[in-house]
Amino acid sequence: MIPIFTTDPTTDVGKIRVITGDKYEEAAFHDDEEIQVFLDLYDDDLKLAAAAVLDSMASNEAVIQKQIKLLDLSTNGPAVAKALREHAAELRRQVDEEPAFDVAEQVFDMFGAREKILKDALRDG
Repeated sequence: MIPIFTTDPTTDVGKIRVITGDKYEEAAFHDDEEIQVFLDLYDDDLKLAAAAVLDSMASNEAVIQKQIKLLDLSTNGPAVAKALREHAAELRRQVDEEPAFDVAEQVFDMFGAREKILKDALRDG
């Protein structure tokens, strides 16, 4: 099976690729199906799913690259993994600090109860 790779920023998968930088097919960490799994796990919350993708990339980077020095070439997988995890932590912080808003309704009499039932039916319809 050939992995599917989408970079369309109008889709949720494409948005995750923009946020995480996993947008070059020849060096991709995840295919579209894997990114969709993260979106499903986090109820389509883009920032939380992107944070999980970054954590996954960081784990892969630390395991695969390690810290290598050969002649004049060196790689530092742990440093890259640390940067990816910091980005993931920042996305989670943003989600935690987003303002929340909700509405509460009170009913004081029979007429208010009827009105609430009618409004609930209109909102759900």
